[in-house]
Amino acid sequence: MEEIYLDHNATTPLNNSISRIINKYDKLLYGNPSSPYKIGRISRIEVEKSREKVARIINCSKDEVYFTSGGTESNNLAIQGSLNYLRRFGKINAKKRIITTEIEHLSVLNVFKELSKEGVKNYDVVFLPVDNSGFVDMEKFKSSIDSNTILISIMLANNEVGSIQSIKEMVKIAKSKNKNIIFHCDAVQGLGKIRVDVKDLEIDMLSISSHKFYGPKGVGALYVRKGVNIYPLFFGGHQEKSIRPGTENVVSIIAFGYACDMARENLEKNYKILTNLKKFFKDMLFEKLDKIVNVRVNSPEENCLPNTLNICFKGIDSELLISLLSQQGIYVSSGSACTSDSLEPSHVLLAMGIPENLAHNAIRFSFGIENKKKDLILTVKKIKKIILENKLNFSKA
Repeated sequence: MEEIYLDHNATTPLNNSISRIINKYDKLLYGNPSSPYKIGRISRIEVEKSREKVARIINCSKDEVYFTSGGTESNNLAIQGSLNYLRRFGKINAKKRIITTEIEHLSVLNVFKELSKEGVKNYDVVFLPVDNSGFVDMEKFKSSIDSNTILISIMLANNEVGSIQSIKEMVKIAKSKNKNIIFHCDAVQGLGKIRVDVKDLEIDMLSISSHKFYGPKGVGALYVRKGVNIYPLFFGGHQEKSIRPGTENVVSIIAFGYACDMARENLEKNYKILTNLKKFFKDMLFEKLDKIVNVRVNSPEENCLPNTLNICFKGIDSELLISLLSQQGIYVSSGSACTSDSLEPSHVLLAMGIPENLAHNAIRFSFGIENKKKDLILTVKKIKKIILENKLNFSKA
């Protein structure tokens, strides 16, 4: 049975050349990068080469890049680490405001929810709403910032519907009201699909993760602009300037660096491939399924990731359709992989004003550069066949 993978926002398959790099270095570079002898020094050199590659793709100094285990750790380190530093060193002596949105990844959203439990004493937490396309209203954003605001964390691109926020404009608004506000951006879903330039965005911190653009899982990075201070979340050795202690995951870091180079070199080409695949699939869905089921597009038409299409098949339970597609070797999801065990509807779709019953009908298709048009043709045929054979919906019959 042919397998078709259409869940690249959850994770991407490891690129073949990256896989060969891992196999090559896994046996060669077993030395601890902190060791003083030759095999340790060689490992250190390779780690620093990768730091330069990561810096290159986001346009920063390599001294501003800290390796982590991935997006979740990077987000936690950015948010909690910066707040902990301010509290520990006396720069917070009153209740302060921190701002995020209602559609963040759970590794940001749940951090803010935890911080809101401290709200009576420490934090005034603001969760900004979004419109029905998944965008933050700029006037509401502007009015949410007051003189007590110290931290803002807003994602670059949403992992479920693909909406790309106007981060550059937001940073300018925030800094014009208070230049000392720390602005963090979760760019995990954006890097590798769209241009990410920290100098152009003028942000203070940015999170990225290797496995979202054909690199290995379990490795990511946090950009911290020079002059911004963060306090570690845990303690140990001197690795990563003591901000992220622990022996480095050398081979994965090396592979991460190569994945960054590949993403940077192929960005424009891949953007066109993904954009064309997405349009082809969307057009075919409406052409082939219009007579048997109501199809609603939740992803915005503009300012959207080129590979992401969130669709509601009205009246059809998404988990059932996903399961039946899986039996046919077609792999999609209803949203974030981090919420796959939950029966609750997507918090992103609910925040966009989509009714709960319709949110239960949503499926996210996220395409990759290895997908072909024939894969998408087969996927639509399978969806149509499943709907008809299982009598899942007769709303347009």
